[in-house]
Amino acid sequence: MQKLPWEEMLVMWLSEFRENNMTEYRKTSQEYNEKVRKEEELHKKVQQLKLTSEERQLIDELLSAQSATEEAYSSASYLFGIADCMRFISFFQSLYRTG
Repeated sequence: MQKLPWEEMLVMWLSEFRENNMTEYRKTSQEYNEKVRKEEELHKKVQQLKLTSEERQLIDELLSAQSATEEAYSSASYLFGIADCMRFISFFQSLYRTG
């Protein structure tokens, strides 16, 4: 089995932590679940439209591109949030040492 560099392992662990946290969020967040229901309603309405296969394909491509963009942004935000926490901890440690 090939060993992964520590950076890749860290990202892998953080991804697992994030997914575990998000699973709980998806289960318990009323706001999130309301947004999911609204999205499902809109998908049903789009399916009822009399669109050509080309129009449906274009809409599918648009939605896929949006999802990919949102996922990339979400992943980066999560990692930057962790980096911010580390900076805060370092800042407070420096205050404690000088205080």
